[in-house]
Amino acid sequence: MGRQRMVAPCGGRDCAVVELATRADGLQDGALTGLALLHELDLSNNRFVGAFPGVILDLPALRYLDLRFNEFEGPIPAALFNRPLDAIFLNSNRLRRPIPANLGDSSASVVVLAHNQLGGCIPPSIGCMADTLNEIVLLDDGLAACVPPEVDLLRHLTVFDVSFNLLRGPLPSSLSGAADLQQLDVAHKRLTGAVPEAVCALPSSLLLRPLSSSRMRRMSEKTKMAKGKMVILSHCLL
Repeated sequence: MGRQRMVAPCGGRDCAVVELATRADGLQDGALTGLALLHELDLSNNRFVGAFPGVILDLPALRYLDLRFNEFEGPIPAALFNRPLDAIFLNSNRLRRPIPANLGDSSASVVVLAHNQLGGCIPPSIGCMADTLNEIVLLDDGLAACVPPEVDLLRHLTVFDVSFNLLRGPLPSSLSGAADLQQLDVAHKRLTGAVPEAVCALPSSLLLRPLSSSRMRRMSEKTKMAKGKMVILSHCLL
């Protein structure tokens, strides 16, 4: 087995930004403690293993968290969504268990949890993020319930990606409440029914990814006419 590379403490100096891309394996005890000014932490593209590092929850000034492309496992701590973070990137780890029910307590504008093994559903509390959430990416997370109607409240949403999951039921017309929506990706899931006309009324910049793996169909002339707005919309016909 190769020699482990560990992230050592900051040597008593307070840091505002920590960015690490050295393929390290772990964090030494105390590596991130006492960093009262740290507002950006990027540990992406390493080989960190084990549970979510709880020390992160004690960084008072942290606003940007990037743990992408590691091997963290276990649950996402509910306390993470009580921290005043603006961006949360946890994609491509081995995180398990459902998304904590208090997701909606987060003040983040960007939440990316893709390529984990979360299962469960999208918490209805997501509607409480109406004033802050711009982008949420839950691609390939093993989600297995419906898309909650509370997404209708996300009026500032620009990206909504729940593709490659096991979501069931109809695509909610409530998405029409997201007037700023630019990218909607619901490909490769078990959605059924029609593409709601209200979704077709969204801005012409909307990109609806192919629905060829969903059991969705067009039901009205208005929806058919929306083909010019939605790229490859015709693929939702089976």
